Amino acid sequence: IIEYFKKDPLMLKLIHKNLSWGLFRKTRPHYQEMDAIYLMFKKEYQDKNMTELEIESLLFMIVDLVGSVCYHSIISEEPAPIDEMKPILFKTVENII
Repeated sequence: IIEYFKKDPLMLKLIHKNLSWGLFRKTRPHYQEMDAIYLMFKKEYQDKNMTELEIESLLFMIVDLVGSVCYHSIISEEPAPIDEMKPILFKTVENII
């Protein structure tokens, strides 16, 4: 999705405010791949004795972080262009997970 927004920053500007947990939550049941990822994520954290609220909150933070970094790095190249931010972003998400 990052590569898509790099090619179409106008689309990113248009949907930035809706690129969030709400969008993920509304679309997830309609896309088998997204639902499978969510269920896998949920199972992993349920096995670690996290509550449903804690699991959804963690996933919300990841979605919000990725959306925000993509927006600012693609639109204004702040704090750096997205190609420089991607490795940092991926490592950060990996550390969170």
